Amino acid sequence: MRLWTIQTKETWTHAEKSGVLECNELHIDADKEIDNWFRPAYDWMVGQLEQRVKNYPRNKYPIWAWHHPKPDLRRSGHLPRGTSGVRVEFIVSSDRVLLSDFEAWHAVLNCWYLSLSEEESENWDNRCESAGIKIGWENWPPPSPFKEEIMRSWERISDLELLKKHSEWMGGEAIQACIEKVYMDEVVNVTYFKAR
Repeated sequence: MRLWTIQTKETWTHAEKSGVLECNELHIDADKEIDNWFRPAYDWMVGQLEQRVKNYPRNKYPIWAWHHPKPDLRRSGHLPRGTSGVRVEFIVSSDRVLLSDFEAWHAVLNCWYLSLSEEESENWDNRCESAGIKIGWENWPPPSPFKEEIMRSWERISDLELLKKHSEWMGGEAIQACIEKVYMDEVVNVTYFKAR
């Protein structure tokens, strides 16, 4: 499977020295936005990796990459503006990778129920409203059965065939990938760039 990851130049330099590109938790802890708001979503994804990827280590944050499309370095948003970065192209066995839909991932990031249609979304909202429940990371977890239902809905982010059937409602254009680590002998190309 061919994938691309965007990393800072400093992260890549460290990977070249160590022989492996893997998540450095010191960088995660330094990112207060992730730590304070998105950390539960990233922790959930780690749990998915532990369940779905054979031999994935416990509590290990992944390298995030793109399966489709190849990241266009002429666009902004890859890294903070002015940051020196790299786009690393690599080929790995698909059994080490968990693919998910980028648009659908936003349901997890924002603690939303991942519905497949407007009708399903309205039904969920009406049930929550009738029960007097507001669901968000700031008041997580909601009571049963709402917690279990919302978390089951998130598992849809990796069911690319299901999401493709509902493409009028759900993204499907960008497929992201999570992998534990990338070894240097798996790298086929590195492109340096300055973030726009």
